[in-house]
Amino acid sequence: MRVLHQGVDSGDHSTVEPPVPIPNTEVKRCSADGSATKGRVRVGRCQNYSFIPLGIKGKQNAHSALAEGHFFCRGVTNVSCLFHLYSNAFRIWQSIVMKSYRLNRLFNAKSGRCFDVAIDHGFFNQYGFLSSIEDAAAAIATVVEAGPDAVQLTVGQARHLQSVRGRGKPSLVLRVDVANIYGKKLPECSFSSMIADAALQAVQLDAACVCVNLFQIPGAPEVHSQCIDNILELKPECDDYGMPMMVEPLVFRPNEEAGGYMVDGDEEKILPLVRQAVELGADIVKADPTDDVSVYHRVVEIAGDVPVLVRGGGKVSDAEILKRTEDLVGQGVAGIVYGRNVIQHENPAGITSALMAVVHDGASASDAEQFLREK
Repeated sequence: MRVLHQGVDSGDHSTVEPPVPIPNTEVKRCSADGSATKGRVRVGRCQNYSFIPLGIKGKQNAHSALAEGHFFCRGVTNVSCLFHLYSNAFRIWQSIVMKSYRLNRLFNAKSGRCFDVAIDHGFFNQYGFLSSIEDAAAAIATVVEAGPDAVQLTVGQARHLQSVRGRGKPSLVLRVDVANIYGKKLPECSFSSMIADAALQAVQLDAACVCVNLFQIPGAPEVHSQCIDNILELKPECDDYGMPMMVEPLVFRPNEEAGGYMVDGDEEKILPLVRQAVELGADIVKADPTDDVSVYHRVVEIAGDVPVLVRGGGKVSDAEILKRTEDLVGQGVAGIVYGRNVIQHENPAGITSALMAVVHDGASASDAEQFLREK
């Protein structure tokens, strides 16, 4: 009430002068305390600012974003608008730059490719996966000495790599999800769960990248759904911390047929799952090999500008793994991620050197076999 009639209030409010009306055009969409909430409405003369990022093209920085008008604000002074503009633009730019710094640690300077050795198998509670890595510290030390570009480990084992002194050690790829779907029979309750604060833990462990699964398993659609939820949660965390996200789309053959870890090399199943990984925001894709290696360029093509690393799958002979790697490099892949073909080898250092020669030096499979004889 603005003005009361003189004298004692009689209870008759017909004499009260009404407030100045506010036009409907001044109804503001924000909450009563000025905060921004979903479905918000506010009536009054105050308006919260609206900062609208329109994106940064390519690798432009905040200054060029300003110059080309990729941002604008409403309802605030120019100074306030510019402050929020620069703040948000800098965060986006910083994420892009920090991811590129970490990716530079992952990919070999000479070839531009990556050879990552996976030693994260103990995460999955399978007896058969522990062969040759029973002593995790010793297995990791052997691989580190062999000198691949990266080693893929879990939060519990990363210390064995990161405690090694010197600048020449492999980069850390941190596995951030655990699942129970690798047995001969799927459990009644199948899951794929992600560690808490995954990107933050990766930063604290000085990782160059995180790795998360995207499973497609016959008879377990709920696990695929959980994987998508994991990736959707992880993606913004990785952007905030400038941490590259490797997504591993895996097409399973039926568990009872192949024990849950054998590759289904059908390109018609692999291609859409790889594309889904890219669409979900993968910075790197770690994909299954196809049965016919000569069509793998289609996987590279479907991933666009996202680098594709090929996983090794089950253990095979030296001649087969070296020849397959040579052919995959010829198909345009950005590298390989092999586990059991390295850690279960009788000569881990020798097979690592042979594979490095194929991936980084362009050696043929037959030429690379010399490294197995030398060590």
